[in-house]
Amino acid sequence: AFQPPLAAAMAQNVQDLPPAANEAERRWDKSMEEMRVGIKSIFTLDLEESAAVFEKGMARDLDTDPLVDEEYDLRGSFGLMNSLAALLHGLASLADDQLRECQDRVWRAEGMAQLDKEWDGKNIVRGVCFLMGGVVQCMQHSFAKGVWNILRCWPFISGLDKTALHATGREGMVVRSAALMTLGVFNLIISILPPTMLRAATFMTGYDGDRAKALQMLEQCWHEGGMLSCFAAIVRAGFAIDTKTFLGENQEEEREFAHKIVNWSKEIFSQDTPSLFTGLEADLHACEHRLEEAKECMIRLQVTVGTKLKALNLVTHYKLATYNLAGLSFAESVGFFESAYKVHMQVERRAMVPFMACYAGLAAAAAGDAERSEANFKIVQEYKEKPKKNWGRQDQYAFAVLASRQEGTLCPMLELAECMCLRSRVVNFMTPEQLKDLAGRVAEATIGGSPSQQVAAYYVRAECYEYAGDRDTAMQIATEGLALESTVTCDRAWEGGFDGLHWVAAKIHACRTEIPQATAHLDKITRGSIVLSFRATQLKKHMGAQFEDLYRAVAVGAGATVIEDIPVKEARTVEWDFMLEGYSVDFRVVWVKESGEETEVEAMSRREFENGPVAGSYDAPGPGTLRLIFDNSFSYFRGKSLNLRTE
Repeated sequence: AFQPPLAAAMAQNVQDLPPAANEAERRWDKSMEEMRVGIKSIFTLDLEESAAVFEKGMARDLDTDPLVDEEYDLRGSFGLMNSLAALLHGLASLADDQLRECQDRVWRAEGMAQLDKEWDGKNIVRGVCFLMGGVVQCMQHSFAKGVWNILRCWPFISGLDKTALHATGREGMVVRSAALMTLGVFNLIISILPPTMLRAATFMTGYDGDRAKALQMLEQCWHEGGMLSCFAAIVRAGFAIDTKTFLGENQEEEREFAHKIVNWSKEIFSQDTPSLFTGLEADLHACEHRLEEAKECMIRLQVTVGTKLKALNLVTHYKLATYNLAGLSFAESVGFFESAYKVHMQVERRAMVPFMACYAGLAAAAAGDAERSEANFKIVQEYKEKPKKNWGRQDQYAFAVLASRQEGTLCPMLELAECMCLRSRVVNFMTPEQLKDLAGRVAEATIGGSPSQQVAAYYVRAECYEYAGDRDTAMQIATEGLALESTVTCDRAWEGGFDGLHWVAAKIHACRTEIPQATAHLDKITRGSIVLSFRATQLKKHMGAQFEDLYRAVAVGAGATVIEDIPVKEARTVEWDFMLEGYSVDFRVVWVKESGEETEVEAMSRREFENGPVAGSYDAPGPGTLRLIFDNSFSYFRGKSLNLRTE
């Protein structure tokens, strides 16, 4: 087990430090006090105040205010915190181009950090800049590039466990806190990466992440009460309350720990002052089936947020809607979904409006309000017709539901229940009685339904009974549903369906330590759902196995060329990305019409591993074949390996 060294100086509070002995120490203490004020403002949602503090720190002019002997240049540190404040403020206020602005600030902070003299603090700032830059890119849906930059932070933080964790004195208290936080977050991210990304991480870093070590580091950072203890606390509590439910893992043993962090946050920020921890407290109440307390927390946060931080206002409405769904109060949830998407409408943002309107339409139909359901699906239709190419997965799902409704094949109760199981994970907030009630409603709603609806209903019912703790009934339902696998072809891409049934069966077998049976079910998941694929990957990791995710391995032999053809039946956008596991390869993309005529789309010569992943897309005008060509003919003695995803 990881046991971080606890230097004597780390046991002291800031107030216990001896008075500053020189000008450098006095300036350090002043800067650290300013940093604490800025960080506290972040967590109490006074994001404009925090940005002002950090901008002041990074605006220091060294020509008129030069560094004194033994003083560190902290402009990069203030710049990094300013980037984080800008990210949170931009996301929360729905300011235009907030992610791009944050990205620019991150790289600016990294450039400023380079100007400092060599010390652990400089390496931490530069490492966190790459880590944060990668996270922002993932939020922009550039997952391959995002993970690549996350991995690029490794050279800067790889030695911190041998140096920064042993730091003492004034700088040591801050450096150690930052090192624990950075190493903890990095380890946590690496530990939950899908297998193909994990292979790249192992190639670059030499290890595959250690979740237990990561959590212990975050806990230690929190316990020591250093500069970044609040960040460590919210990451650790967030993992316990939210991330584990996404992974499909039991979180009951983590709740006591989460309660300690939430109670601590009330002492730090005052029980009457809502903070970023208030949202976690609401979900913690919901996980313990105290929905009224969860709603009260979210309403308090909503009052604080007001209309200034619009995105947080959207989140509070959405959360209140899901809490009502958990209580099977479908009619009450409709209004909150509508309030959520109106936030985006008011600032003329299109993303997530179709999904929220779809959710409202389904909930209204489940409540028997046909008129309100119709009104919300009209909004989905209106947004589908708007000129926007890059709709997110959630909004694309809303358009698929709309199509089913227009075809007369939609079962609102079934669709809503499947969303509650997979998309918003509302089932985590429901009591066993509520879960069985939901399963009964789905069974009744799908009587006489199509074969594919029957399969989806089997999944929802099995999932509900498994969450209710009745694994015998859940397995019986899953087995009945899987018996249809050889005779039923689903007429639409249900998120659950047979994949969901295999997931439930695998989870139950794993709980019974029946590893071969669990593995057999996981191997049959066809990757139709990202959530199920990710959960299956994590479950196999826990069982000591691996599961192929959305990427697949491609071997290009020495002196060989590999061609990957993507058939296209109609006009659509084809996407691809790949990551080399080492060395280089030539790469070309060619569009081949049905007539055989070829058009070169893209060409790269000697694409190097060090340059990171390659991602691209092509708007196919009609039927044909998109040909990806990996050419290793220039290398007579060495084969190349890469991981490829196409969509």
